[in-house]
Amino acid sequence: MLKAIVEGKRDAGWMADYARGALRGKRRELEAALEGSFTDNQRWLLDQELRQLEGLEAQVQVVEQEIGRRVEPFEEAIRRLITFPGRERRTAWTIVAEVGVDMSVFDDSRHPASWAGLCPGKRESGGRRMSGRTRKANRYVSRALCQAAWASHTRDTFLSAFCQRIQVRKGAPKAVMAVAHHLWWIPSLAHDSSSDRVDQI
Repeated sequence: MLKAIVEGKRDAGWMADYARGALRGKRRELEAALEGSFTDNQRWLLDQELRQLEGLEAQVQVVEQEIGRRVEPFEEAIRRLITFPGRERRTAWTIVAEVGVDMSVFDDSRHPASWAGLCPGKRESGGRRMSGRTRKANRYVSRALCQAAWASHTRDTFLSAFCQRIQVRKGAPKAVMAVAHHLWWIPSLAHDSSSDRVDQI
């Protein structure tokens, strides 16, 4: 639709036909939004912005290809990681880059979850439970898993049911953090998933 505007198209109904997915159900609103006039200066500026966006997307693709080449020795660990709902290759790359594939450095699955800052705080005073805020930890892992949690909680999986159950009681941010904690499933990285040093969350 934006490229049609750059090309000088003026038929709002014709441009609205480019809508995909959920936007198909908002055709009337799209037509109203596309009505109007665009000056040559506005179309030129929009064209420059689109060219810049396309250039950035091309750079991202080049970087992803290079990352994919460099993580080839860890392909088995990555393959295991992305079998879990919500995880995709970028999330797996982040986990492998920050944690590695040797899980023997952790006593059990609770330790890396705490290391990544995905465990609720346990602050008490006089026997009274205080703030449960998570501590600051590895921001790269926690950010990647929280993004994966946002993506996974909309799917028809046990994670979405878990997220909805927590969200009703404690709100969306805490529900997403709880899902991110569940996504930290160490056996998918371990060479020997039967090892009693590693358990499931």
